[in-house]
Amino acid sequence: MRKFCVFLIGFLIVPYLLIAQAQLTDAAAIGVHESNYNDPFIHRAGAGLSIGISEISSGSLAFMFSSFYQYRFNSLFAVEVSASVLHAGGKSEYFNYRPEYTSATQVRLIPEHIASGGVSHSLAGNITAVFVPFAEKRLQLGLGASVRWAGILGSFITTRLDSLSQTFRVIDTQQFALGANAHCEYIFPLAGNVDLGVRLHSQFFLPPFAVVGQREPIGYITRQRTSATTTISFPPAFYGLNGGLGAFLRIGF
Repeated sequence: MRKFCVFLIGFLIVPYLLIAQAQLTDAAAIGVHESNYNDPFIHRAGAGLSIGISEISSGSLAFMFSSFYQYRFNSLFAVEVSASVLHAGGKSEYFNYRPEYTSATQVRLIPEHIASGGVSHSLAGNITAVFVPFAEKRLQLGLGASVRWAGILGSFITTRLDSLSQTFRVIDTQQFALGANAHCEYIFPLAGNVDLGVRLHSQFFLPPFAVVGQREPIGYITRQRTSATTTISFPPAFYGLNGGLGAFLRIGF
């Protein structure tokens, strides 16, 4: 009778132990799956908003809107096509002393008041190879080529304070340039086919291969006067550069 009771208790308990073990195994598998994120969708499309700095905005913080389509060949490699738009505008006033040479050995400084204003824009297209080189599938790296249409419409009014004479200058230029892009993105799955990517990205552009209007530098990130007649900027004249951090809503299908 005692053996039968032990057998009966064992017969009733063992199935529950097996079910509990299976549930623990499934939970562990789910945990591994969540930590090693693997995108099940071949196609991804989305849009995002970034904040960053650019020579288009003369080094000031600016918003950049981007949209993209991504095709995934396998769990480690995808190709992404994207476009980004950036606008900036503003005005400034400052005083300056312009050197004027009266002879080979004598120079005098002319006091000036300079007022400027304008609007600038950038529309860039990118094709990017996206890699997932680490076991943590949520971290993705991208590297690719870019093309950009950028321009500025601005005006400058210079008033010579010793004589109150004024000169006007207008810049109207549209420029087309080739370049490169790179990004690092971390993915946060939300629900179903929707996830959120936090992306650190940058673009670099060579001097323009085509110019409509004047061949003038569009902007700068930093500028420094090194002498009375020399000013240097970063990036150098006619080169383009921007970088930013943004959030991208991604939909898989």
